[in-house]
Amino acid sequence: MTPLSRPTPEPSRPTPEPSRPTPDPTHKPAGPTPRTPLATLLAPARTSIVRHVARVVLGLALLQAGIGHLTTLRQEFRAQVPPWLPLDPDFVVVASGIVEIALGLALIALPRYKVLLGLVAAAFFVAVFPGNVSQWQTGTDAFGLNSDTARVVRLLFQPLLVAWALWSTGAWRALTGLLRARNRPAMPLGSPAYAAGLLLRGRRVVAVGGGRVHARRVPTLLRAGAEVVVVAPRLHPDLAALAASDRITWQRRGFTEADLDGAWYVLAATDDPAVNARVAAEAEARRIFCVRADHADGGTAWTPATGEIEGATVAVLTDHDPRRAKALRDRLLASLIG
Repeated sequence: MTPLSRPTPEPSRPTPEPSRPTPDPTHKPAGPTPRTPLATLLAPARTSIVRHVARVVLGLALLQAGIGHLTTLRQEFRAQVPPWLPLDPDFVVVASGIVEIALGLALIALPRYKVLLGLVAAAFFVAVFPGNVSQWQTGTDAFGLNSDTARVVRLLFQPLLVAWALWSTGAWRALTGLLRARNRPAMPLGSPAYAAGLLLRGRRVVAVGGGRVHARRVPTLLRAGAEVVVVAPRLHPDLAALAASDRITWQRRGFTEADLDGAWYVLAATDDPAVNARVAAEAEARRIFCVRADHADGGTAWTPATGEIEGATVAVLTDHDPRRAKALRDRLLASLIG
């Protein structure tokens, strides 16, 4: 019998590798949407109590002037309308009075938009400046300005009004911040800040300023185990309670350079920008990272928007847009929970 022959197996063929898409050299990874200049101007800005009072006083002054345009001082303001302006003088007086009333009320009642309102007020003062020049050129007596000297002095007062509007609302700081951001090297992705976790247990942290900002941040530092020293003449009630229970050390006075001796981390959040600048400068000279609340680029560290979930900390840093950082944090936490 002829033995049955076994079929010869075919040689195995190598499995072809799946084709990989050719990378598109023009494709750019999706990064965070850059913050627009308008968003910067509409974002809430922290200002000191002095600036807050100055903004309210400016609003009241505009309100009073606007009412004067429409009532008892209407004839006086007609004297400031330039003769070359192709509009009815009475219309110009009434229209500018309505603008002043609207601006004054907005500066007082809408602090959220004070930066944008400060720019509008400054632009308004620049727009009406030709009226002051016209009064000086024509030698018109009005508002007690019955001499050339008095009218020249009034001209010099107008730039002060522009500066008052920009300073009291934080608009000047916002504008300079936009210019600095424009001159920064372009960042392909994310925040220009480097993200790192600080291990502060048993280490000295100095917080200069005893207001609401540190009332929020100090408890987080304590949870991290930091030995917190607060330097301030007065304390927010929440900080006062921590000092009374000996959870923080309170230096009841203003800042001195010696306060940074032995510090690993510094926070500056007083109502005085000059003091915050001193703290940041001294910290940088000592190579200590410093967060400056009133002027982020004036420090060497930023505080992220954080949240806790399942024993982990989620932290978000942007181009120092606090509202955007908080919104992104909330979206991340919601997605992780959901």
